Amino acid sequence: MICNEMDASRPQEKRRRISSSDNNNEVQQSKMELFPDEVMTHIISFCHSNEPTEIDVARIFRRFGLVSKFWKHGCVRFVQQTPMRLTTEYANVEDLPMIMWMCRHHVKIKDMITRFLETDLHVSCLVYVLKYCDISSLEVINISWGDKISRAFDWDKSAALEAGIPDEIVKAADGMNMEECQSLIVSSIGDRARSLHVLELICPFEGFHLSLVTTFANQLDDLVLNISNEGGKCNSHTSSQKYEMIGQTIERMPILRRLYIAAQSDFPIRSRSLEELECGFSFQLKECICPSLKKLHISTNMGTLSPSFLSKFSHRLEKLTLVNVAVEAETANNSDSYSAAVVNNSQRFSRIIASMSQLKKLRILQGDYALRINSKSLEQIDSSYCFNGFRIIECICPALKLLKCGCGSFYGPRRQDWLSHVQPIEPFQNGDIGTYGSAKKFKAGDRAFIGMQVADTCEVRLVNRLWQENVR
Repeated sequence: MICNEMDASRPQEKRRRISSSDNNNEVQQSKMELFPDEVMTHIISFCHSNEPTEIDVARIFRRFGLVSKFWKHGCVRFVQQTPMRLTTEYANVEDLPMIMWMCRHHVKIKDMITRFLETDLHVSCLVYVLKYCDISSLEVINISWGDKISRAFDWDKSAALEAGIPDEIVKAADGMNMEECQSLIVSSIGDRARSLHVLELICPFEGFHLSLVTTFANQLDDLVLNISNEGGKCNSHTSSQKYEMIGQTIERMPILRRLYIAAQSDFPIRSRSLEELECGFSFQLKECICPSLKKLHISTNMGTLSPSFLSKFSHRLEKLTLVNVAVEAETANNSDSYSAAVVNNSQRFSRIIASMSQLKKLRILQGDYALRINSKSLEQIDSSYCFNGFRIIECICPALKLLKCGCGSFYGPRRQDWLSHVQPIEPFQNGDIGTYGSAKKFKAGDRAFIGMQVADTCEVRLVNRLWQENVR
């Protein structure tokens, strides 16, 4: 109150103080302008996560870019020096101004995730980004293609021109098919993406082309190929030739460490460097010559999975995941044959597990059999997504640290021939586990089990995959 009265009685002194404060701010601002770009980039880096996205960049410009020209320049230098993770859907016309701005300022990109390339304009925009942005630090390319490349609507191309994208870029992919578009993408990258080591392609079989894979074959250590053939238009000769070329390309990749393959085929996988192989549901792995393989994720039929196949990896595998392991359909229709097949397959697979001296993690999904798991090396077992058909008859794993099972492995509807399986001496009661999807955790030493010999410190997690009314 006193200060206000003094200010009212002395207006000149008040104006002098305000003027002095403004001068101090200008002095501070001029001192900050002496900071080098690296210091400003470091300051701004505290305002985002470790790997900034396009959302983080927009937030930074809203907070700092409007303060002054100096701060705007600092934000621009930040996106030019700090590699970002770019996720785009070129079908969204509202993103076109952002694409133009990024290319004009040569934004540095680390990860590029591109979804739904369906028109020639989408491909042209991707080519624009690859040509004019800084991809010297690009490590990951993920491209998801549509079923085919169609011609973009005229109003979408007009919107691209209005956003400032050059006319020659808008028309770059006019009239091209999917194979030609992939070649155009390769040419736009050139030899500037020397840090690229992860390539992920989701593409229909009819339009799949190996140009991207072969161009970077010598530097890729992680490859994802998700090839769909839902239409089934290609003849068997054409498809076998193309899949054979894919297999040959994989074999020639010198530093490939991880491969995910999903395709309606069964071509052999051969690689001296491959350490981790994951096969999608449609891919039937019948031959695998990979001397360095440590992790295997396969979806296969237990009746056709020969012990000799897995025995090739028995002394090297550290992690094994089996998905949708089942018996043949014709066998499943005959109850006697089905029971015999389940017992036979379970015994075979139990022997295979026992022979894997380096196996540390075992994961089983959707199995319909009973296993005797006897392993000195196993540290983790996960069968939580197996339903009532799966049982662990015996578990002798002295090194086990985690056993994760569906509660149906211990109680629930039981088959007469599987009554002797791992189970607590004191049975679980209805409601012990909780609601559907919940888990009960305890140490193996806290509860006595029949048929289980593990360390007392082993953690047991029982996940409720049964509807509550079916639990008994």
